[in-house]
Amino acid sequence: MRIYDYQTDLSFNMTTHPLRNISWPHSASPAFITPDQTIELGVINLDGPIILELGDRDSKTLYELSLVSNYIYEIDGEVPDGLYDLVLSDDTGIIDIQTHSVKILDDVPRGFKFVQITDTHLPSYSTDKPTLAVVTEVFENITQINPDFVIITGDFIENVLTYQINETTKEILYPYESIIEQGLEFIDQWQLPIFVVPGNHDLGNIYLRGSASPIWYSYMPNFVQEFEFGPASFVGFGSLNGITLDELDQIQSAMDRATRDFIILYTHADYDNKIENNQDELGMSLVLYGHDHVSSVEWIDKTLWVETHNAYEPSKYEPIQGFRVFEMEQPSKLIVDGKSYSFDFPDIVYPDPVTDITDTSDTSTSLTNSSSNTSESPIIFSWLSLSLYTTIIILINLKRKNE
Repeated sequence: MRIYDYQTDLSFNMTTHPLRNISWPHSASPAFITPDQTIELGVINLDGPIILELGDRDSKTLYELSLVSNYIYEIDGEVPDGLYDLVLSDDTGIIDIQTHSVKILDDVPRGFKFVQITDTHLPSYSTDKPTLAVVTEVFENITQINPDFVIITGDFIENVLTYQINETTKEILYPYESIIEQGLEFIDQWQLPIFVVPGNHDLGNIYLRGSASPIWYSYMPNFVQEFEFGPASFVGFGSLNGITLDELDQIQSAMDRATRDFIILYTHADYDNKIENNQDELGMSLVLYGHDHVSSVEWIDKTLWVETHNAYEPSKYEPIQGFRVFEMEQPSKLIVDGKSYSFDFPDIVYPDPVTDITDTSDTSTSLTNSSSNTSESPIIFSWLSLSLYTTIIILINLKRKNE
């Protein structure tokens, strides 16, 4: 294992530059894997052999992943569960880092507790409404409840501030790229897997006279996010002011790939009602969104729609915390901020933990063989005890019969 000096290698990660080589997983769309699962790396602009590693900042350790096939990797050896940076190298050294982009789980999760937060508008909603300090305090409170992950449903940054011109010096103030990088640096400081989809304040810009989508997706690629966790499948997407039919098809394809009955769709807003109008075909059970800076929970047919208020004014809404907490152990019941909602799904029957028994007789030492033989003794003893007990019972019954 090589030494990982995060601070030295920081210039390679996505908080300081647009996309280099790793398109997935990344800091705003991480991956969850267990030791027996593989991960398929999304890449661009690569030519030649590479090394893929997990970087642990605390121990400064790099764990190399083994190549299974074309950009599909598996964990090689013992890797402690935790949140890791994904480090890509070639024969010249490190060429790309995606921070906090892989979460190693010790086993397949059987439930979840996650947080939705929305409309953070970092670093300031307007010149007189700084948001960074408030949202930092909100995240400090989030870490206290130790969620499995966090979903930010749009208006992550405040794009309206960008590209203003100093009339005296003609200097561009608040360049859009710098605001994105500030946002990424913000989420990078928390020891949590964090998913981010964009909203209208992320993608729209009056100073660019149009969409900033190409710049956004050069930092955080992938229009659709999708992952599985516990009893649910998750599909997320962002948009400026609505979705095209092609984008709706992409969302539908992701929903069709979901392996769980309970599907959670997260986005910034259903601007043109395409999601609500197609919810029967899409098949989601829960929709998470923001945008309007209000809180609401309502059933639309069999789908629960949950809107969360803006994070930078937590005291204006209930609950007074700036985020929502979602918990589930079985797809028949969802708990939102302590309140239970029922769904018509059967419970999942999880397999019991399986003890790994490996035949190592060809390579084990005599001590191991001795331990193996000793471990069989209780089984033999139990069998003999049962046989003796059965014989005694039979003899007693025969004696009673003869009497």
